[in-house]
Amino acid sequence: MRYFVLSSILFFLSAISCFSSEPININSATVQEIESSLPGIGVVKAQAIVAYRKVHGPFTDVEQLLSVKGIGPRTLERIAALVQIDDALGLTPLIDHKRSVEAYDQAVRQAIKRIVSRAEITAQRQTGLQTE
Repeated sequence: MRYFVLSSILFFLSAISCFSSEPININSATVQEIESSLPGIGVVKAQAIVAYRKVHGPFTDVEQLLSVKGIGPRTLERIAALVQIDDALGLTPLIDHKRSVEAYDQAVRQAIKRIVSRAEITAQRQTGLQTE
């Protein structure tokens, strides 16, 4: 059981590492870059981000992503630390680094809880099958 939980956590952490550790500039990124860099953002949401940007102009705040169809508070919480907002000159404004780190840490803790919960359910099912 412990081995399964630990291996699940390690698998999850390796999956996280496949995403870019560098923040992505949401004002210049392509659909493919957005999709491959932000967890939980697929082709449809990435297309919605680019379409919103074309209609409304560049994002000036990460919170504006909530106006994009398909992105709610939970999704924004997951991706906020990975999103960079550059101004028209390509300069990155100062960001609240502490807030970004806290959002990332919280997302990792929540994901680990889900993995552990799934691992416990799977172990209980396997135990139940073995006793029958």
